[in-house]
Amino acid sequence: MERHEPETVPAGTTESAGRSPERSAMEWFRELDRVVKVCRTYAPTNPIVVRAREKLAAALSRSLDEEGDWKLAVTAEAITKEGVPVARAPAGGEETRGRAPESPLPFLFYRDGIRGLTLRAGIPEDEVSLLVEALREVGGTATPTADLVTLLWQSNPSHLVVESVPVEQMVRLSDFAAEGGAHGEEPGLAFERAPGGSEIRASFHQRRGPQGLTGLVYGLEAPPSVFADPRDAYAALAPAAIDEVERLRAEWWTENESGWRAEAPRLVRRLAALDPSPVMRAALASTVLPWLVDALRAAHWVDAEETIALLREIDGGESLAGEALGKALAEVDAEAAAQGLAEGTPEATARFLAVAVALGRPAVPLVAGLLRHAEDARTRAAAGTALAYLAGDDPEALRPYVSDAEAGFAQRIAFVLGQIGGVEVAGLLEQAVAHAAPAVRRQAVQSLSAVPAAERVPILLSRLGERDGALVQAVLAALVREPDPRAAVELLERIESPAFDELPEGLQHAFFKALADTAGEEQVPSLEAMLTRGGWFARASSRRVGAAMVLAALDNEQARHALALASQSKSEAVRAACRAAMSRKAA
Repeated sequence: MERHEPETVPAGTTESAGRSPERSAMEWFRELDRVVKVCRTYAPTNPIVVRAREKLAAALSRSLDEEGDWKLAVTAEAITKEGVPVARAPAGGEETRGRAPESPLPFLFYRDGIRGLTLRAGIPEDEVSLLVEALREVGGTATPTADLVTLLWQSNPSHLVVESVPVEQMVRLSDFAAEGGAHGEEPGLAFERAPGGSEIRASFHQRRGPQGLTGLVYGLEAPPSVFADPRDAYAALAPAAIDEVERLRAEWWTENESGWRAEAPRLVRRLAALDPSPVMRAALASTVLPWLVDALRAAHWVDAEETIALLREIDGGESLAGEALGKALAEVDAEAAAQGLAEGTPEATARFLAVAVALGRPAVPLVAGLLRHAEDARTRAAAGTALAYLAGDDPEALRPYVSDAEAGFAQRIAFVLGQIGGVEVAGLLEQAVAHAAPAVRRQAVQSLSAVPAAERVPILLSRLGERDGALVQAVLAALVREPDPRAAVELLERIESPAFDELPEGLQHAFFKALADTAGEEQVPSLEAMLTRGGWFARASSRRVGAAMVLAALDNEQARHALALASQSKSEAVRAACRAAMSRKAA
């Protein structure tokens, strides 16, 4: 049976703080990892990002004031403070309480050449934000050429000290002789033999043979015959170096401004020209596809258009129709893309429409996600238009979203179905009119006007029994736009049912008005019977007045005859209903 030792307070823990300095570092690096993820999700000006950075900087400043400077060592497996891991690279399994949290940060630091990090007390908030922004950039895929050492060096922080490997360092080991494993006289690589740790981590000394990772060889060169004072040598060389320094700066700025996207397409085209085989083109398309995902993530629609054009050029667009594109698009954060569109220009919105059309059917989930998260009218209109185009030939692609629990999104989908129209959307709109949210049901009724009458009328008639008066009003308005005999029969049956008396007066009037717009000679006998029902004992009622109003509105010979006979009835209630109907018609 496994024994559980009682938790003890680590050495160095103060009673007031209640935790060790290493524990505070663990917690801070866990928070740093979380903040970097937040910064990759939202724009830098988002209030969530601003608050997260401020909180992170305040926590670090407080810990450094209490504990002093943090001197951290970095390996590929962990970041340690005084030998205690405060962040560990993922190694599988569940995290254990009290251990350093699993984080990608150790590998990111180590990969970019950082071997030590010192955080000094009094570190300002902008330097903490600088570290977060650098980790955000190198941890993503939008700028694969960025590295932490360069980003931190360019910003020149005063309280954040980085220890890195020499930039000129290269892996170069000495060759071994066949006998005894002794070092040879010239630098080279050891073949079929793993290098020893002492050799890789060797110090540089004045001894013969190549040494360490740099492979420097001492003792083979002849001693220099000319000596110069370093200051005099620098003064002599500086004038001649000015032109070269300016040239280097100009080339650096040109390279920095152009970015890798300016060169990579030319390389891809060159490779395709050298080897036009299907295998090579498929490999190139797999290489280029992540560029498209990066452009969509960053809402760089121009880059996305150019990448799509490159894919069509490479493989004729086969990669744009395959499953790989759908899987790649699933990695795009639709909420962030929607925010980028909202903050962009109308031209950017037009570019987005062009990209969505070029992507085709695989882009339906991404565009639907944009429609869900869009908060401004322009982005909603763009996403809705794009979705109507993409799903126009196959509206069934939108079925997963019709009954979505988010009412606002489901309402937008119902509107898009109305934009598509046709027989194909009838079943989807029938599903939408049964949605739990009233706003979705009303939008679905409005969208049904784009469906042919043969499919539209039965769906509308099935909703006449709804308790939502506004929805019933919308259904009645949709029925009278294109009168149908089936509507008149159903309306008359509902008017004659006992449940009709429970409806509000305004809704009863709407039923009669709709019946007047849809009824024909076939309904005259039933209306005449409704008007004269009761004989001598007939009483005034809204149903009697409504029947007279419908007969007056029909204005055909049979209806006029029925109304004339009723106006001579011995019942005052019947005659009064006829007079009211005729006066309304005259008005």
